[in-house]
Amino acid sequence: MADFTSLMLGWREFKSREEIAEYIVHSVNFDPQREDPGTAKTLLLFQTSRQRTWLVATSERLYCILDDVRKPEPHINWSLPKSKVVANGDVVLEIRPHDRTAKTGLVDFGNEHRRWLYTRDLFDRGDVVSGVQEFLKQAIR
Repeated sequence: MADFTSLMLGWREFKSREEIAEYIVHSVNFDPQREDPGTAKTLLLFQTSRQRTWLVATSERLYCILDDVRKPEPHINWSLPKSKVVANGDVVLEIRPHDRTAKTGLVDFGNEHRRWLYTRDLFDRGDVVSGVQEFLKQAIR
């Protein structure tokens, strides 16, 4: 029934993990000489029946992409260069969580990108900080 409702409302399907990674080419900050969407890593940060928020990391940059099925295409919310995310293999980006509800929380990525929703169940014991830090250590080298 949800498919019929979505069709009637003009909603589309969510983009796949691979399509989200490929979507970084639409960013004004994407550098095709240094970044390869095919090797980009993705982390699902937030998820509802209508929205998903993804972190996408390349060797050079971290992107935040919102995929809302009520919109024609995903939207690149922001991106940060590698120098603001990791240095010498350590995460230098300050990641601060805030309580919200039993199912969701808010997380700041530095002082520039504050109060992003995250789904607690997507992270072990709801620990978004450790989950994102581990993702960044593996993804951006």
